[in-house]
Amino acid sequence: MQINLYAYSKRNKSTALISSVPSKVLDAQIKDKCTVENPILILDFEPVAYNYVYIPSWNRYYFISGWQYIVGVWEISLTEDYLASFRSEILATSAIIAYAHGAAANIIDKRIPVNATMTASAINTASLSGVNWLTGGLGSPILSITGKGSSGVYYITYTDTLELLDGVDSWFNDNVPDFFTAIKQLFYGGSAANCIKDSLTLCWIPTAFIKTEDIYLGNYPARKSNNTPIQGKLVVPIESHSCNISIPWRYSDWRRSEPYTQIRLFLPLVGNVSISAEAAKNDGSLDVTYAFNNTSGDVNVKVVGHSSGVILNTSTASGAAALHIGASNTNVGKVTASVGGGIAAVAAGAATIMTGGAAAPAILGIAGGLSAAAAGTISGLGGYTDGSGGLGGSSAIALGTEVKCQVLTRELTDQQLNLSLKMGKPLFKNTAIGNYTGYVQTEGFQFASSRASSAEKDAINRLLDSGIYVE
Repeated sequence: MQINLYAYSKRNKSTALISSVPSKVLDAQIKDKCTVENPILILDFEPVAYNYVYIPSWNRYYFISGWQYIVGVWEISLTEDYLASFRSEILATSAIIAYAHGAAANIIDKRIPVNATMTASAINTASLSGVNWLTGGLGSPILSITGKGSSGVYYITYTDTLELLDGVDSWFNDNVPDFFTAIKQLFYGGSAANCIKDSLTLCWIPTAFIKTEDIYLGNYPARKSNNTPIQGKLVVPIESHSCNISIPWRYSDWRRSEPYTQIRLFLPLVGNVSISAEAAKNDGSLDVTYAFNNTSGDVNVKVVGHSSGVILNTSTASGAAALHIGASNTNVGKVTASVGGGIAAVAAGAATIMTGGAAAPAILGIAGGLSAAAAGTISGLGGYTDGSGGLGGSSAIALGTEVKCQVLTRELTDQQLNLSLKMGKPLFKNTAIGNYTGYVQTEGFQFASSRASSAEKDAINRLLDSGIYVE
């Protein structure tokens, strides 16, 4: 039987097909009681310079698995190179490809371990448009007033607020001479001081007003020391301001998902909150909207993905402080910052996926041991303490008036591109093997060929499911 001998450098699990001229072509005898898959050839010369064989009459390629010298002749044991012998049929077969080097890097690869340390990105900042924050001083006085010429909630400068009641006694003596005039004042709520129903200061200056009016406390016209009227601006209860802040992503692939990436957002008055990286991974920036209540100091915040439109966070806080004037009884700061709890559930779900979970057993291929190690590193990270708002109160504004965004990432033990050369990237797609080159691993591969034995089919199925190199 004619055989072609080669000295060929090739991986065992490769479909590479030799194209060079044989190093030696000769006739050889086949030893009795051997198989087509594992034949033994008898030669009358030393064959150790060769490691690969092609038998044309069988149209099969073989690795030389060993040499043995017996009574003046050499025996070489062959092991069929199934991937070369059936290369064209294998490449034309469609199958579920679990991992392929040529796959896009957009599916989480839970086989890769991560380091325990985290890397922090630079901090991006943005300012809410149109907001004049007051981080010091006396704040913006907001008074709820009843009077014959002014009733409502007013913004009054702090200097004017101090003079609101200065001339009450002299005015009362001159303008309330009888019982019936006094009773009119009573209908407004009692004394001039009692006509200040509520008072507080805000850590911002309101910008939305209905009109400016002279202030009356019941019948009493509030005046400055120079006898000019004290005026107040009747506030619009709700005003809103917004900004857009860029997310300082470090990666553009699946590493944007949790727990590989975490997003921290600092919100003025609210504090530090966690934004779901999984939900925001298709967004380059976040739209932050603040709704200010100018009558109570309550603040509500909404964070939305700029491209996705996904609501990522809602928070509440208070930006008011007590202002004790007149007979008002202020109760501010009752609204504490709060953050929706949906993110925790998202993170927990991501952790289940990352660790494999009961419904996601690891596929053990060439890098099967690495998968188990990776699951261990993810599980080993455990929980972590992160900010979730909780500031509240006007004093919180001293911690910062800008929205800040920072990204924390966990580093893989090696770059996915380096590892994919040896173990591919997740694909999970039904397609022909020949559509990809490099590492390919299938799931449930079933080979069919009219010239392959059952044993050859089983061997090829095992090879594909454990990972091969398409070359």
